[in-house]
Amino acid sequence: MPAPDLPPPPPAPQGPRPLFVHLHVRLLDPAVVAGATVIVIDQIRASVTMTAALCARAPFIEPVLTVEDAFARAAALRAAGIPALIGGERAGIAVEGFDLDNSPRNYTKDRIAGRPLVVTTSNGTASLLHVRRAHRILVGSLSNLSAIVDAVATDPRPVHILCAGTREEISLDDCLPAGAMVQRLIAQGRTLGSDDSGRMCLALWRDTLASRGGIASALRESRGGRNLSRIGLDADIDFCAKVDHLPVLPAFDSGTGRITIERSSHAQIPQTSSRGHQSQPGMPVLGIDGCAGGWIVASLGSQWHASTPRVEFEVHPTLEFLESLTLSRVCIDIPIGLSRTPRTCDMLARRALLGAASRVFTPPCREVLACVDWIDANAMSRKLTGKGLSKQAFNITQKIREADELLARVPHLRGVLREVHPEVCFARLAGRVLPSKKTFQGIAARIEILSQRIGIEEDSLRAQAARLRPAGAKLDDLLDAAIALVVALTPAGVTSLLPPTPEHDERGLAMEMICADL
Repeated sequence: MPAPDLPPPPPAPQGPRPLFVHLHVRLLDPAVVAGATVIVIDQIRASVTMTAALCARAPFIEPVLTVEDAFARAAALRAAGIPALIGGERAGIAVEGFDLDNSPRNYTKDRIAGRPLVVTTSNGTASLLHVRRAHRILVGSLSNLSAIVDAVATDPRPVHILCAGTREEISLDDCLPAGAMVQRLIAQGRTLGSDDSGRMCLALWRDTLASRGGIASALRESRGGRNLSRIGLDADIDFCAKVDHLPVLPAFDSGTGRITIERSSHAQIPQTSSRGHQSQPGMPVLGIDGCAGGWIVASLGSQWHASTPRVEFEVHPTLEFLESLTLSRVCIDIPIGLSRTPRTCDMLARRALLGAASRVFTPPCREVLACVDWIDANAMSRKLTGKGLSKQAFNITQKIREADELLARVPHLRGVLREVHPEVCFARLAGRVLPSKKTFQGIAARIEILSQRIGIEEDSLRAQAARLRPAGAKLDDLLDAAIALVVALTPAGVTSLLPPTPEHDERGLAMEMICADL
């Protein structure tokens, strides 16, 4: 509590398109959000459950404050011939007499499609009702992160992010998605308010992405996560830890008291993907990885704008085809920018892959590219850098040389051809280091991310891998090219660089890796 004789604080300057974060509903005066846009977050679990219900084709959801209210409202709807279901919890546990609990895993099409829901939860529904004076109220979480951010990207009103908390306490699980939203909205030009709530959430989000355990581990350590673990609902934590797997936009209309999928002009996701990627007509983007047959290239197929997007792959023997194309961005898994001293981007990549740092090898210096066998290359590397050259690095020296010569020969490709490291990209988007791509679990985890980000289907991916096997491409090559395409498609405001300020080699090439953020 401040000193009682402290004078009032000076009015805080408010920047353009302001963004505010409130860490708990009890810290927010409802009058503050009158006429504004509010994003309500109850990450564990109300926000995710409501979003899952709308994805499962529930026509609408009515949030109410108490269990008694829920029974009464459902009875009224049923009396009017509307087959409403009741869902929710108290202290995380299903309420006796309710049709559903608050587990998002139980809100499936076969159970709720076409049936309205009346819902009450410990904190989430109360938070929605608390901000009923706002002009626009959205339900947000990690599960629909991109849909939420895209929806408020051009909203002219102030945006408030409200964390529901757990009972009377601030909860880390709500602060995580708040930090993810802050990161993206700042990149889109919004200005944080004067208090540190948003900055704290942003720091938490960044620390979580950099941690080995990632999002799921952070949620388990939160107040809400600990509560779920105690009652045996760890599977709900894993469900809630997924990013962008429920790409719809729940909006609460305080006039009708109902939550539905918003389809207003502000909520329209660009006509490319519900995952926030934007391609430029006439300016293609590509993802490229080396393979035994040359280079495997991932691009958007002709059906990208259809309801079922398609990513297509082809093998090119060399990179010469890039010279004749007008390109927006090409992300490639090959070192760009070579040095006799260690590259900072490689060191940061190893740090991002704690426990799997060996997946990042040290590229050769430029002089070594002329060597024709590993013994000579290793000796020259020791002479010029003081360190030997691994056989893994030597095996791709000709591909490194090809990319290096291409950039020297075609200067306009500088800034277009960008280095990525697939393992770092997958780890950033998963929130954890994935198992080896040589294992069943590792392949499945990578396909799940690609499915979420660019709509890739496992059957199609495996069919294309089988088709291209005679041309010298394997399934793991397609996975790496596809994640490079994901980064190429990601808007600049949602990408980051390793390091943030790149170093340059003797030819002026940036020694950096570009990554997509969650």
